Amino acid sequence: MKITDALMGEHGLFRNLLQSVERLRAESHDLIELRTAAAVLDNALATHSDIEETIFFPALESHIGDAGPLAVMRAEHEELDRYVSEMRDSEDVDYVKTVLRDLVALARTHFEKEEAILFPLAEEALGEAKLMELGERWAAARGVAIA
Repeated sequence: MKITDALMGEHGLFRNLLQSVERLRAESHDLIELRTAAAVLDNALATHSDIEETIFFPALESHIGDAGPLAVMRAEHEELDRYVSEMRDSEDVDYVKTVLRDLVALARTHFEKEEAILFPLAEEALGEAKLMELGERWAAARGVAIA
């Protein structure tokens, strides 16, 4: 499996998670419940970002450099982390809901950029053999077997 396919599959799961978080955000006024949803989302995003930052981006960087799309993706990873940090210490439910809204919106656009720009760029720059090799590293990092 190519790493681009694996990461896109993770995006599909994230879309469901983001929809659930949005629904909770609209319906709940419980600070602990909202923070818990944010923590779950943060953990999932962090492991996804870590795989991109340690396996995928370095391989692509050697072909396209660290500016442009990769710089944008890394900056957005940092911004997603910042949103979660802002929610951790707040006691204001409305503020947490606003930041959670912004976090979900950024995650969605981030995935769209990866799928529309970064993944096609990787397909062209790296080629199928390298993407398959990176897919094997993704599987090892995730603890899954690829047949």
